[in-house]
Amino acid sequence: MNKKKKPQQTMMFDHEDLPLFSGTPVPAHPGVFTPEPVPARQLLMARCPLCLDTGQVGAVRCTCEHGQAKPE
Repeated sequence: MNKKKKPQQTMMFDHEDLPLFSGTPVPAHPGVFTPEPVPARQLLMARCPLCLDTGQVGAVRCTCEHGQAKPE
């Protein structure tokens, strides 16, 4: 007679994993969500983000067109 061998389940890991649910609930503390208002930001219209179209970065002239066109 031709008997088929029952397939054996293979283990994914060699060790036992922790149970998914231990039976003890996790203590929860209710809290009230109070969102803080976000400060409004002004839209930046400058083309050069380094000097903000002033032509000056500290005591040095910027390398953008505004810094090059600015007289010394």
